Amino acid sequence: MEILNYFLISLIVYLGLAAGIIISYMAKEELKPGKRYFILAHNIILAFILFFILEFLNTNIYLVLFLPLIFTTFLFNYTNTYQKSYALYPILGAFFYIASKNINQLLIISTLILFYGFLIGSLQIDLKKKNYFQILYKNLLFFICLILFFL
Repeated sequence: MEILNYFLISLIVYLGLAAGIIISYMAKEELKPGKRYFILAHNIILAFILFFILEFLNTNIYLVLFLPLIFTTFLFNYTNTYQKSYALYPILGAFFYIASKNINQLLIISTLILFYGFLIGSLQIDLKKKNYFQILYKNLLFFICLILFFL
């Protein structure tokens, strides 16, 4: 695929953060009761991303099956990992680049990262502080890393 296609796909994936912010703004009353489910979905999506990347890299089958389980267990013990998504987004950018070698894998990984962005946008929003642009700015490293990878 061409560079422009990858750029547009990565832009759409990154805008999942903005979509999560918009969704949480539209459903303000659902944020507090749904927070634990958002955290659960956040952990599961990260485990699926790790599973598919390990599967794509033809890693040992035991490692493919058990490493995401160990990773998910670790995330359940540290439930505030969603607050540090700015550190995780560059890693997701690297996974996006790795998955770009196979169009089917790219479709799966980009969809999971898009859903991850929905959740992060919903979990990190503070409607009183109106930190919309701060969330987008802190996680911009995903997009910048992709540009560096494709150069």
